[in-house]
Parts: sequence; structure tokens; C-alpha cells
Amino acid sequence: MGTDLGELHGKLWEVEDQLRANSGYSAGMGQPAAQLPLECWLDAALAGASTEEVRGDDGVLVGWWAENPECKGASAFGATPDEARSKLRQVLAGWVELGRQLGHPIPSFHNGIVAAPV
Repeated sequence: MGTDLGELHGKLWEVEDQLRANSGYSAGMGQPAAQLPLECWLDAALAGASTEEVRGDDGVLVGWWAENPECKGASAFGATPDEARSKLRQVLAGWVELGRQLGHPIPSFHNGIVAAPV
């Protein structure tokens, strides 16, 4: 049983309101005055993401792996931690879109912590 897009959109706005209330989010802090719900969700999902070194058999650092364990199958690799997280953001945007199309539950995040499935 899936959630219709309008209901999901409304819930993402609720998440944005929670993020604003609990993180000091405001235009006065150098952030945009308004942010799309998906962008807010991506920020929160990245707050709960982990980044780990990836080393070859010889012990040499070959890059970084980023993932949020609540978003099954969504992960990214990059040459630096920032690159891995940037790529993960792109992967998560696609992950949400596909999840919506397939009617899969999308986790709701509050400062990087899963609040409840949407």
C-alpha cells in the first residue's frame, strides 16, 4: 500500500518544519529563506549517513564509501569524503523518486535520525 504523492509531499513539508524548528534553520543563518521539501529530506538523510575509508589489499586508501543504512541499496563512492557524500545526495534523490514510483515507504528523518516511515 503506497502513499500518494500529495500526502508524501505534505509529510516532507512537515519534516522541513521540524528541521527548521530544531536546527535553527533560518535565512539569517546564511541559508536560503525557503528550501524544497526534497532538499530538506536530503539534508536530513545525509546527516544520518556514514562515510568510511576504502583501502586496497595493500592498505593504500583508494577512496571513500558513503551510505545511510535506512535507505537500503543507496550508497556512493568518491575520491574524498565530500565527493562521496555529494554523490550520495544524488543517489538518494533518485532513490526517493524510484521509491515513490514503486510505492515503497520512504523513511522520515529528524536531524539524521529516522523518525517514522512515510
